[in-house]
Amino acid sequence: MSSVTANIDYLSNLTDHPNSLGGNPMKDQFKTKQALIQELASLRQRIEALEQSETDHKQAEEVLKLSQIRLSTIMDNMGDIVAVFDFNGIVTFVTESYQRILGYGRDELVGQNALEYIHPDDREPLMRSFARVLESGNEKEIFRLCHRDGQYIWFEGVGRIMRNEEGSVEGVVVGCRDITERKRAEEALRESEEKFRTIFDRASDGILIADAQNKKFLQGNAAICSMLGYTQKEIKNLTIYDLHQQKDISHVLDEFEKLIKGEKSLAEDLPVLKKDGSIFYADVSSTSTTIEGKHHLVGIFRDTTERKQAEATLHSEKQISDFIINSLPGIFYLFDDQGNFKRWNNNFEKVSKYPAEELSTMHPLNFFTGEDRQLVEQAIQNFFVKGEDTVEAEFVSKDGRRTPNLLTGMRITIGNTKHFIGMGIDITDRKRAEKKLRESEERYRTLVEDATDLVFRTDNTGCLTFVNPATLRITGYEEKEIIGKQYTIVIRPDMRDEAMKFFGRQFVKRIQNTYSEYPMLTKSGQEVWFGQNTQLIVEDDNVKGFQVVARDITERKRIEEALQDSENRYRELCIIDDLTQLYNSRYFYHNLKMEMDRADRYGQPLTLLLLDLDDFKRFNDAYGHVEGDHVLLRLGQVVKRCLRQTDSAYRYGGEEFTVLLPMTTGEEGAVTAERIRGEFKKETFSPAPSQDVHVTVSIGLGQYKIHEDMKVFVHRVDQLMYHGKENGKDRVCCES
Repeated sequence: MSSVTANIDYLSNLTDHPNSLGGNPMKDQFKTKQALIQELASLRQRIEALEQSETDHKQAEEVLKLSQIRLSTIMDNMGDIVAVFDFNGIVTFVTESYQRILGYGRDELVGQNALEYIHPDDREPLMRSFARVLESGNEKEIFRLCHRDGQYIWFEGVGRIMRNEEGSVEGVVVGCRDITERKRAEEALRESEEKFRTIFDRASDGILIADAQNKKFLQGNAAICSMLGYTQKEIKNLTIYDLHQQKDISHVLDEFEKLIKGEKSLAEDLPVLKKDGSIFYADVSSTSTTIEGKHHLVGIFRDTTERKQAEATLHSEKQISDFIINSLPGIFYLFDDQGNFKRWNNNFEKVSKYPAEELSTMHPLNFFTGEDRQLVEQAIQNFFVKGEDTVEAEFVSKDGRRTPNLLTGMRITIGNTKHFIGMGIDITDRKRAEKKLRESEERYRTLVEDATDLVFRTDNTGCLTFVNPATLRITGYEEKEIIGKQYTIVIRPDMRDEAMKFFGRQFVKRIQNTYSEYPMLTKSGQEVWFGQNTQLIVEDDNVKGFQVVARDITERKRIEEALQDSENRYRELCIIDDLTQLYNSRYFYHNLKMEMDRADRYGQPLTLLLLDLDDFKRFNDAYGHVEGDHVLLRLGQVVKRCLRQTDSAYRYGGEEFTVLLPMTTGEEGAVTAERIRGEFKKETFSPAPSQDVHVTVSIGLGQYKIHEDMKVFVHRVDQLMYHGKENGKDRVCCES
């Protein structure tokens, strides 16, 4: 356009200077100079207008193009997904954010039916919602879309109809936002509310929610209603003043104010007034909360009656456990996962030479030095990881004396803290015997040299290529009978596969040296244990075979078995009652927990018997404790005779005994209980010359209720036993 305008300007200049054209103005008969100028000016204006229009059009195209780029960038980088669908639900457009959020590319989705990516449960509701969008113009829906990895993601989508330039509906545009986290938060809140309601309704402790200002109760759970004797409806009409006697109100209000202010979190042994006018004492812990904008106090009531009884029982059990622990032949120890000593026996103080006040501040590693300290430290770690272990180390006392000990133990949990409990057994004599054995072996090897040990070689297939005279002498084979045969010919048949795997692994992985122990059979069938060192024979980087030096370890195996038997006997001392030879109460609770868990898991019946000798104190007072111990021993023997192999009996404490009957109903257990009662009644005791006495026993019997608390279960059976005593003794009392 600019070139055209320039030409017009040129022509205009010519009209202003006619001679420059070389013409004669007189010959121009049709146009005057002025008319030509006007025509040229009009043409210039039209051309300039066209140029301006073309410039504006190009600018508009640039703005539109930039706007499209911005819109595309925004849509592709936004956190939400935008998609367009036709009337049949086919995807016609989707933003790049779909790939970022759900893992699919745009080319994978366009042309596909959207329902293929919708969770099956959400498809029908979405189809109805899609139809409503076409009718009403917009609709909101919550649904799940499938990620490429197969997981479903929650979205909230808003759909609106999309119209063309003529205003006709040509599809639906949907904006989707990932609400997975919101859904998780809503689910977590719902679960939290359900947990609170479950805890509140099922808590064994009583719970009251009180208005901190007017001290009126808002709500109480079932347990507090049971404690107080009120209904939940009646609870809502009560205040703190209704639950305490007038003489206690001042103290209670003072405690209440301290709880509100946070000056204390537990009020101990508060007297609480029941509906029937009786009093019980409770520990009340509290926490503050806000309900509908008001300050409230949540009080948790725990009846301390059982706790006091339990404390008395615990004290009695502690006395018994102290007696047992102090009766152990070795040192006994119990420490937590930080190495803090919690219990030890008198032997520990005697052997270590440290007084109790010093032991309480010491760490288990303080009693070991050098390599032994490292071994014990590693063993302690193993104890807490594997649950049990053993280690041998020299125990160093305060005066520097070193005593070799076999340290055994196992991991237990007390409260929420892992502890280690175990014993140390003096193995000085065993060490001396082992030392003498080693010295004897060394002297024998020095004297006899190669003749003492078996030495043989094999090729890379495991066939024997060389044996020394000791091998022939010990195995009883002749050289011609054994050369060229597989080395496993001398290994006990049931161990041959294991031996082949062991040496095969050494061969494949090229392990230069290994040590193994196997039982060998001589030609005559005699079994001999050998510990053998096996070395690869390598030539030119190729394994040619094995060289084995084997030594008779039969005696050592015998000693190890004897030691294991000894350890087992010591371990039994921890769980066996010395007098009755029944299991003790600690082992009773261990097995009871195990049997209750099994009953909960498989729904199997479990029955508990609790036995108590009738008038046993009177017997002891009349004939002495020695005769009384004889009665306890005989009762233990009678109980053992009456039980199956799967049953177990325990001395619970004093003259009380317990019996666990797994996979046994209450009716079946009653048969066993009657048998015990009847058999024991037949026993005749002669505590004095020419005087025969019969002693009876009262038995409480109860069948375990699934998921019942252990203490509740034992207490229930204990009460049945006392009920039997109150109704004449010498009887079995069970629930009707």
